[in-house]
Amino acid sequence: MFKLVKYEFRKMWSLLTIISITLLIILTVIFNVMGSYFHSTVQVIKNDGTIEKGVKAHFILRKESEDIKGVLDEEYLKKLLKEYNSSEQKKVFKDKPHMMKYRFVNYFINAINYGANMMPFYGDLDFDFLNSEEEFYNKYKNYLEQTIKENNEYKGIQKYTDKQIEEIKGKINKLEFPLKVGYNKGLTNFIETYSSYFTIVLIVIVFSLSTVFSKDTNNGVDELLLSSKFGRKKSMNAKIIAGNLFSILVYLIYIFTSLLIHGIFASLDGFGTSAQMFWVKCILNISLGTGILIMLFKGLLCVLVISNLVMFISMLLKNSKLSTITSIGVLFALIKLTYTTDMLKLALNPIYIATHLNGRLVEFETYYFIGEMMISYTLIAIILSIIYLIIIRISTVIVYRRYNLN
Repeated sequence: MFKLVKYEFRKMWSLLTIISITLLIILTVIFNVMGSYFHSTVQVIKNDGTIEKGVKAHFILRKESEDIKGVLDEEYLKKLLKEYNSSEQKKVFKDKPHMMKYRFVNYFINAINYGANMMPFYGDLDFDFLNSEEEFYNKYKNYLEQTIKENNEYKGIQKYTDKQIEEIKGKINKLEFPLKVGYNKGLTNFIETYSSYFTIVLIVIVFSLSTVFSKDTNNGVDELLLSSKFGRKKSMNAKIIAGNLFSILVYLIYIFTSLLIHGIFASLDGFGTSAQMFWVKCILNISLGTGILIMLFKGLLCVLVISNLVMFISMLLKNSKLSTITSIGVLFALIKLTYTTDMLKLALNPIYIATHLNGRLVEFETYYFIGEMMISYTLIAIILSIIYLIIIRISTVIVYRRYNLN
């Protein structure tokens, strides 16, 4: 079986797939570099108050941010207030709110204060709740409770009862403080660009796998293997396993290409900082790095669902051109369905599973209730993906039984 899978995997490396993966790498590099580092608005306020523009600004920000690493306790808050209020950066920031090293902490603090009214250019720290660590984290927990409740009332699938709010409040109260802070620009850029350009991966998968079971291509089914029951089954399983391995490889290429770009320009420092330093509404005791791994796992679930769906369409239609066109249509229909405020439609969409963690003020984890049982969306996403894969698998087996030589 291993040799057959290897054989099918090698067959997938056609001229089209090689071109597709090459374009994936090129586009990932271009979009990440131009979108994050060569953008015309990229400017940083240096420690001496001068403004640096262009690519050099990122290296300066990275170097000057070394002293902001620490734990966000009372001592840190006092030091932050003293240093920021007397800094040249604050003077310039009032008129020109560009990037500065304090933004890695100040954004989080301002989000707590302003809630839904938070704007990206807010950065000052004139808040009474910064007088003590206890008062600061009480304010943060109140912010989490209020915003989660407001979001649920505005776009929740099910409206939380008072008892359910208390359950979520219990999760908030289990947060461990103080939080860890530090420079994390490369990682946060990766999070934002990962979701923005994720569909490129799916497009490559569509073009690469939509001919796996077609009869009119070199990558199509082998008639010799179809001539026996044993051969038919092994052929189908080998193609599906090889297709999934190919999709995972494409996904990993996308991830590592993106990480390489952000590592070069902004470094991948900050893996151990608290997830709340990007996902402000996160109510889990996890690091930013762990949050990224969860995000990538959800992306993998989406990749597997789409890959198996495309291979099923290929088997169902048998014709390479028709399979490719249909698969592209299905993919863009799923993408189109993400442009909605209907949370039920979003929650069921495999592309939403992969891309919903792209914003600082999104909820990292949404909770749903079945009676008294509280279930996280991450668990729901895993269950949904398994259900989708089981349905596709059953449908594939049924269709393959009628897959003949004619």
